[in-house]
Amino acid sequence: MSRAFVVPVECSGRSSCRAFSVTLVLAAVLWVASPLDVSGQTVVPTSGRIVDQHGAPIVGARIIAAGPAVTEVTSSRDGQFEVLLAPGVWNLSARKLGYLPAERKIVVGNTTPISLAPIILTLRPVHLRALTVTATGNSAAAYTVTRATASNAPAVSEPDVFRAIALLPGVGMPNDWTGRLHIAGGASDETGVTIDGHPMQNITHLYGVLSGLPAAMIERADVFMADFPSQSYDRLSGIIDVQLREPPRDKHSGSSTTSLLSSGAVLTWPIDSVSGLLVSGRVTYIDKLPRAIYRRIGSGEDAIVIPSYSDAAVKASRRLGRGLNLDVLGLVTRDALRSIPLQGSESSEIVKWGETLLGTRLGAADGKPGLTARLSLSSSSVTKTPASDRDSDRISIDKRWLSAAAEWNPGRLRRQVSIGVSLDVRAHQQSWLLNRSRSFLSDRVPRRFAQRDEETIWGGFVSGSRSVGPWSLTAGGKLASNGRWVGVGPRAIARYTNPNGRTAEITYNRRYQFDVLSEEPMEGSITPPVFLLEKPAAADVVGFAWRQPIGGREDEHLRVYGFAKSYGDRPVERRLLSAAAVTDTAPFPDFLRVAGYGGGIGLLVSRRVGPAMLQAGYAFQRIFERIDGQTAPSSWDAPHSLTTLLNLPLGDKWSVHGVLHARSGTAVTPVAARIFVPSPPSFFSGDPRYLPGARNSARLPPYKRFDVSVRREWKRGSRLNGSVFLQAMNLSNAANSLEYDWQRYFCERSGRCEGSEPSRRGMPFLPSIGLDIRW
Repeated sequence: MSRAFVVPVECSGRSSCRAFSVTLVLAAVLWVASPLDVSGQTVVPTSGRIVDQHGAPIVGARIIAAGPAVTEVTSSRDGQFEVLLAPGVWNLSARKLGYLPAERKIVVGNTTPISLAPIILTLRPVHLRALTVTATGNSAAAYTVTRATASNAPAVSEPDVFRAIALLPGVGMPNDWTGRLHIAGGASDETGVTIDGHPMQNITHLYGVLSGLPAAMIERADVFMADFPSQSYDRLSGIIDVQLREPPRDKHSGSSTTSLLSSGAVLTWPIDSVSGLLVSGRVTYIDKLPRAIYRRIGSGEDAIVIPSYSDAAVKASRRLGRGLNLDVLGLVTRDALRSIPLQGSESSEIVKWGETLLGTRLGAADGKPGLTARLSLSSSSVTKTPASDRDSDRISIDKRWLSAAAEWNPGRLRRQVSIGVSLDVRAHQQSWLLNRSRSFLSDRVPRRFAQRDEETIWGGFVSGSRSVGPWSLTAGGKLASNGRWVGVGPRAIARYTNPNGRTAEITYNRRYQFDVLSEEPMEGSITPPVFLLEKPAAADVVGFAWRQPIGGREDEHLRVYGFAKSYGDRPVERRLLSAAAVTDTAPFPDFLRVAGYGGGIGLLVSRRVGPAMLQAGYAFQRIFERIDGQTAPSSWDAPHSLTTLLNLPLGDKWSVHGVLHARSGTAVTPVAARIFVPSPPSFFSGDPRYLPGARNSARLPPYKRFDVSVRREWKRGSRLNGSVFLQAMNLSNAANSLEYDWQRYFCERSGRCEGSEPSRRGMPFLPSIGLDIRW
């Protein structure tokens, strides 16, 4: 019966889809409801609490029970956990990043519920200062990046979880100035970002260089590659699920971070014994400093153009009756380009953009099985109005998404079934008139454009799982329809878990994506236009993962993962395939559906060397597209990637963190020939024209960057502590090329070029300093 879950199916008619859907649901229900417990014995509720040395509850600790079977639960906000165990002898192991593991042996009788004494986890302070990446409790092929990781990783001026994610094997950024992520060989728009389960559109600052969330607001970020959660936001390559901190219900706390770019603060306080509030805000001052600098040096300009950004977030949580918890989230990001006069005080906005999210989530408290539901509305906009009589450029882009999902999981020993529904309503209004400011969006878009897209996507999903000894088997699928198209995405997982922490996993799933960027974002552009698809792009993905602890320690391990992906009809804008000049007469958007395939393998080793933590990751992956009968690498294809992280504590207060990141250059289309076109008024002068060669048959030079961060911790009294950090990005000042420089190529061929620097390069040597205060 499991075979019904792993056959990829796309339905062209309602009758065939209905038949397959009924088969899928019946197969899952019958398979899950089949007798499993061969012993025929009842199960006994076993509860307990995970606390630290001071008795404070620890949230998110993993409790692994190994005995007649292997099962795992997670501690709640109050440190509580409950697991259903069959009679027999069980070994309980409690683990949490930053703490030493604790184990306890218990004997379960036939009927009497068991209430355990608190399990105490001892803090491992050296580990908290190290930059480590752990596996999530959901999948061996998923990663978790914590707030401590982001705080210790060298970053562009201030801690950034998204840039810390880019250090994982199999994850990359197009370049230093574009913070979008390529996960498991996918394009940047094939990566989805959710915050507490709510889908986001483009939560970044400074043209995508920085994320729009302060690191102090985040509890962790789970990165899913091989398998996605059932009700996840549909993407083809990866999901980044950001979990915000839970508002406290016992004490006030706060933190503030000041860097060369911005200042921000996060405040938390309890409202009462069942409610709490979390508030954050951040604002930059880079638009305030240049005016004084330019005045001092005597610039001849009348005005300068400077970017600015700010963000704010509020999260409220309340414990309801019947074991339910309600969260409400509000988030706003704002960016703008400002024209600042050097004389006078009035400044004007040239272009502004940002995103707003309002969401609510209802779920079972303490992480127990039950009902989970979410509802959110997000709005992303870009606006440009004429700044003067000479400026006629206009941009008006407004994208509104409503997203809702509900899932029911009753929870049982060894077997469980979950079923749910989802709804996504998307409306895009995009229009512009661009004469001089086309680069805000892209050089490949037409000068004039106006279009409105609307789409409603319904979904249903079912999943069943069972445990047989150390094995866990999961099968299910998702049904999706936008009214004009219906498709089914099967999903299957086989997982082996050893009580010693060894985990192996094989996954298969079919994924769909209902929107696409007109092209890969380039540095300096706000965002390319996003278009909705009547028929979504599809990809079949097979993955495997293996995790092996080293020396019996949770923070020392070896991980291997791999994937194989097949595209059937990925959209590619025809303008990107043509060497002809961009004109307003050509249709836009005009997507060509292309086939593709690819795969990759990655390795991650984390090991202690004396007091230091050393972590090294390597990934090899290739993605190909077949266009007009020719197979070529994708434009983001970079076969080799190596990341090395060294974290060295120097006593109790000082620590040094270093990151070496190197990868192959990305694929580019070279120039096959250069011709000159006569240019009036002189027939003997001409403008050069470049004829492209085979698509993506050349590469940029290899990319490399070495970053260093030095941090000094301090403490004042019992509540006030913090750190001062000094960091340097690209310490070796490597000249990483951003693009294929046609003019320099022919200049060097003629021997008349001076120097070897590319015309446009990535990040130069960039030092910064900052202060982090916590209370």
